[in-house]
Amino acid sequence: MKPIVALALAAPVLVCPRLAQAENGGPLFYSDDAALLSGAAIALPADPASVHYNPAGLGALKRARVSVNGSLFGVRIRSINGALVTEADGQRSSLDLDSIDFVSTPTGITAAFSLHPAVTLGLGFYTTERDIQSAVDDDTMTLPSLDAIATQRIDLQLDTTKYQAGAALGFALSDSVRLGVGVFGIYATQDAYVQFTVDVDDAQGRAGFESVTARLATTAWGILPTAGFQWDVTPAVHLALVAKAPEIMLAASADSAGTAAVGSTFVDPPVVALEVYEAQSDTDKVEMLAPARFALGASFDPTPMVRVALEAEVSLPVDNQELGVRHEVVANGRLGVRYQVAPGLVLGSGLFTDLASAPLGESLGSRRVHYFGTTLGGTLLTPLSVGGSTDPDAIILTTTLAVRYAVGIGEARTTTYDGGVSYGTTDVVFHDVTPYTGSAILF
Repeated sequence: MKPIVALALAAPVLVCPRLAQAENGGPLFYSDDAALLSGAAIALPADPASVHYNPAGLGALKRARVSVNGSLFGVRIRSINGALVTEADGQRSSLDLDSIDFVSTPTGITAAFSLHPAVTLGLGFYTTERDIQSAVDDDTMTLPSLDAIATQRIDLQLDTTKYQAGAALGFALSDSVRLGVGVFGIYATQDAYVQFTVDVDDAQGRAGFESVTARLATTAWGILPTAGFQWDVTPAVHLALVAKAPEIMLAASADSAGTAAVGSTFVDPPVVALEVYEAQSDTDKVEMLAPARFALGASFDPTPMVRVALEAEVSLPVDNQELGVRHEVVANGRLGVRYQVAPGLVLGSGLFTDLASAPLGESLGSRRVHYFGTTLGGTLLTPLSVGGSTDPDAIILTTTLAVRYAVGIGEARTTTYDGGVSYGTTDVVFHDVTPYTGSAILF
């Protein structure tokens, strides 16, 4: 019974969840053009989602606009082989964390209004992170010293959401130069739950069990200032620069709870033990939660029907040991092409990278994955005219459908228990398919 008891004592170390950092920088899109151009949107003048991408772009908006967009049942396929390995009594058992998760979320609501020929106000609410992961696995191994069979099972549930809501002002300093500033409030939540169980049975009817559960729920509130610049070098060439300050955490709370139970009839007298823990913490200490980012972009219109957009973004390092938040310097790129094939139809496609800035963590299921992907989509433009009028200022409805596919290549943390706890890594390949739907009204 010694291997079983020892494993029960080690299990809380193996399965205790940790506050996870955002896996990567930007898997979601917040405007139709951003979805068609793989997110290369900071140099686009008059884009309503400039509230999020580059507030300077609001300065070019001369018409009010309201847009709503979201993703419908995105699919994330992830597999971590040998995530938890147990070696006991000369035997070996391996548990995998494999999951196919469906994620659905409204990603953005944007409204923009012209306050003055040179000043435009933008309001936005965005889901900047949304992830659900559910992984379950079980395995059996023999224990020769007990002439018994042990069945292990792990159940991992993660639910992460992050919102941004705020306002921005765009200023047209001239017909070709624009500046913008914005500020967002941030609200982030994460709920992590892990359960690990072992059941042992032999032919004589003896039995043993252990069960360990751990749960961590966290919330954080913060603020994010942004600033941007756009310059129309010519009517067909646009340059842009965006600076996003570090995300500043203003307050946070965490609630954790767990149980560890073990029982056995392999010994005389039989043993049963139960341990319960619960903890809560709150902080209002101002902390840096995510890194500052700087992006440089450009868009070109080689013909009136074609737009090419590209940008590069650099994320600066963060090392907050108290919160366990670390980010390294990383650079990402985005490139997209949009083509108006007919007066009422626009098609677009592009390529992007989404490299991880956080190092590989030590907790079970941690991963460091770099994503490389593409997008493809189209927008229908429907003018609403009265009596057959072709007024260029008529109300226009837009409907956009697009899809984002990314392959993630990287490594994940593995944990081995063989009387002690040791850590390793395994190579992983993930797949992420996220559709995009968007509707907007220009009036």
